[in-house]
Amino acid sequence: MKLAFDTGGTFTDLALLDDAGVVHPHKVLSTPDDPSRAVLQGIDELLAMRRGHGRDVAAIFGATTIVTNAVLERRGAETALITTDGFQDILRIRTEGRYDLYDLKLQFSEPLVSRTNCFGAVERVTVDGDVLVSLDEAGVKAIAAEIKGRGIESIAVCLLHGYRYTVHEERVGALLRDDLPGVSISLSSSVCPEIREYDRASTTAVNAYTRPLMSGHVAQLEGELARRETGQLLWMTSSGGVVPGITASAMPVRMIESGPAAGVVAAGEYARQSGNGDLMSFDMGGTTAKLCMLLAGQPRIAAELEVAHAAKFRRGSGLPLKIQSVQMIEIGSGGGSIAHVGALGLLAVGPRSAAAAPGPACYGLGGTEPTVTDVDLVLGYLDQDSFLGGTFKLHPDAAQAAVDRLAAELGLTPERCAHGVHDLVNEAMARAAAMHAMDGGVDPSRLTMIAFGGAGPVHAYGVARKIGVKRVVLPLGAGVNSALGLLAAPVAVDVASSAPLALNELDGATLDRIRAGLVADAGPAVAAAGLSLEEITHSFSADMRHVGQGYEINIKLPPDGTGIDAFKTAVRDAFRATYLQLYGRQVEGTGIEVITWRLRASGPNGAVGSIRTERRGGSGGEALRGHRPVYFEEAGGYVSTPVYDHYSLQPGVEIAGPAIVEQKESTAVMGPSGRATLDAGHNLVITLG
Repeated sequence: MKLAFDTGGTFTDLALLDDAGVVHPHKVLSTPDDPSRAVLQGIDELLAMRRGHGRDVAAIFGATTIVTNAVLERRGAETALITTDGFQDILRIRTEGRYDLYDLKLQFSEPLVSRTNCFGAVERVTVDGDVLVSLDEAGVKAIAAEIKGRGIESIAVCLLHGYRYTVHEERVGALLRDDLPGVSISLSSSVCPEIREYDRASTTAVNAYTRPLMSGHVAQLEGELARRETGQLLWMTSSGGVVPGITASAMPVRMIESGPAAGVVAAGEYARQSGNGDLMSFDMGGTTAKLCMLLAGQPRIAAELEVAHAAKFRRGSGLPLKIQSVQMIEIGSGGGSIAHVGALGLLAVGPRSAAAAPGPACYGLGGTEPTVTDVDLVLGYLDQDSFLGGTFKLHPDAAQAAVDRLAAELGLTPERCAHGVHDLVNEAMARAAAMHAMDGGVDPSRLTMIAFGGAGPVHAYGVARKIGVKRVVLPLGAGVNSALGLLAAPVAVDVASSAPLALNELDGATLDRIRAGLVADAGPAVAAAGLSLEEITHSFSADMRHVGQGYEINIKLPPDGTGIDAFKTAVRDAFRATYLQLYGRQVEGTGIEVITWRLRASGPNGAVGSIRTERRGGSGGEALRGHRPVYFEEAGGYVSTPVYDHYSLQPGVEIAGPAIVEQKESTAVMGPSGRATLDAGHNLVITLG
């Protein structure tokens, strides 16, 4: 058997794939004080339900929000930065760029390392990797002595041009390990061997800041799972592959979008099985909503990411990370997002979240503020007795009381207030979806939306109407779709190395040396995952630009065995075609250069073709559970709405809106303008009129 878990801000989602190909989904409340408790609780409960044992589980796959939350909530380790002397302010000077030229009170995300913990090592290397000033080892040992008395748990080392000449960083690391045993050391030459000193320093600092926390989490879970005699634990990265625990512990910065990436992998698996390639994945959980475009069934993979924005949606206001990541947009709107009166006296939602503790008011766990989940219950979209399959009772009186208090503050009726919150959240997500699609040059209305997460199916219909989407797919197991994505994900290791070189000057020996170096860098993680050489596929790409330009575009490289002349011709043609597609023009009279070389070493995808969920038998008529009042603006208020059991519906039986379709882990809401049926995979497909 295989088991997967995705730790979210409110719920931890799990899925067990048994040896008959049946998926058994499960959800438990997350435990923010110690995320491993919820994971172990969910694993134990799932195994007990199936009368299984840990030794029956061949592999476990995990995704986590630990790294993201540590950065956003500033709960990481006390960290120091050692850089080339004179560059101690790199995290504050940034690039000197301004994301808004006319804002006199411009705000940036505060660095994770305090200025007093930034140290300069005397050394200097040229851009070509030549040593101008040798490393002052006595000075490094003096820095170590100063760090020792400060209670610092982790150190980031990022020397100027450390990507080109690694010896000084490696020596600094060795000296620190000798004098500071037990302190975590992150070297930029290992974490991010790429150009652009600020981006490299920021990436290394985030890695150092989160490494003790992630290492402890991985070690604790691996220890507990070893006692249960389970198979290997693998972790999802931001680029959609899984890696062994040793890699996750050493490079936690690459896990910062692991949960959202798992959901995108699941959407890609749906695209593969259905043949419907152009999708907008919409993943809404308890804390955030994530949207991602998949064209021809594949998401775009970006070579950089920005987190912890000081200004919403403003590139340049956050912390840049040079990591491979699924390209998506994320907003702080989830089921636990708290509705309140904003600064201008108007209704506002988020970014504060009730999360799992104290949770929405309707959970009855101590929360009193109105959340998105509370208003969805008040509006009839959720049912107090069937939430999570009836295993988790909701408290409608508590939800109504919370909404009543907010309505009184705003001078609105409770009904109008509740719908205002629901619609405001939908509007925020629709705006983000449209922005994300248009940034990629795609009309969002031509995409099929695939919605999942605990709250995604509740809000998908409303979001789709706002952006003109005509087809919405709510997959079987939507509430734990990210966990299902983990079961489909391949083992995949992404490595990179900046080695600027004019394309015309590239020769076969240099290309072979660069490729061999990347393969060697990926080797330890691939081996630790248990893959044989025959199972590994190597996919090379390069970040390229015209000589004199500031930024690059990524180009897939021809396969091994291509002659050097044919290689350069193919790469040049691919670069020019991609440049024309992106910018609408060609640049003549200038050369092309490669800046960074990349490799993805990956194994086969998970065998998920036979995934299915146990269903109750019955005809379309027997699937009708009853009726309840549900609010639809199109209908002018509350209307008596049929409620169906998803598992009892049969393909080909059409349902007219309005309707509610309940799964164990999620609820699909369809308004009067929709019609729905199940496809061959028993996914609910809504067509909007």
